[in-house]
Amino acid sequence: MYFSNDSSNFVLLDNIVKDIILDIRYYSTFNFVGERIDGYHEPLAIISKEAAFQIKKINDELKKQNYILKVYDAYRPYDAVKHFVKWAKDIDDIKMKEYFYSDVDKKLLFDLGYISDSSSHTRGSSIDLTIFDLNNNEDLDMGSSFDYFGIISHYDYPNLTLKQKKES
Repeated sequence: MYFSNDSSNFVLLDNIVKDIILDIRYYSTFNFVGERIDGYHEPLAIISKEAAFQIKKINDELKKQNYILKVYDAYRPYDAVKHFVKWAKDIDDIKMKEYFYSDVDKKLLFDLGYISDSSSHTRGSSIDLTIFDLNNNEDLDMGSSFDYFGIISHYDYPNLTLKQKKES
């Protein structure tokens, strides 16, 4: 695996998108592991410059409709990916099962594609986000919570309500 110390193509997302909401879950303990994830030393959203400017365009369009973006994760350090893999292999650690994978056997997280030993996030071009409604001061209901490992989080889940389909 090739690693570079050149960070010139990366920015802090909130330096480009001033009114974006950052809720960096892997910096907190409210995530599927239940502890702060290795490599998350501050609650920052780091992303490639190109992606940041595209996200700004999207956020600017959403603001016209009284919405903004809320970001859960962007660049992910490789140490975090290793942390996820180590956690997933510890079958006995199920402290967050009720909140993040209540209907899935933890032994199947790799087979079902919820956990992997690689991530596009480590390249700085992927982002996990949702849309926040400024009128109601809440996230749009997309059918499941962030990082929920289960069929209800799939984009084609057949039991979404009409409102959830519209919002997702």
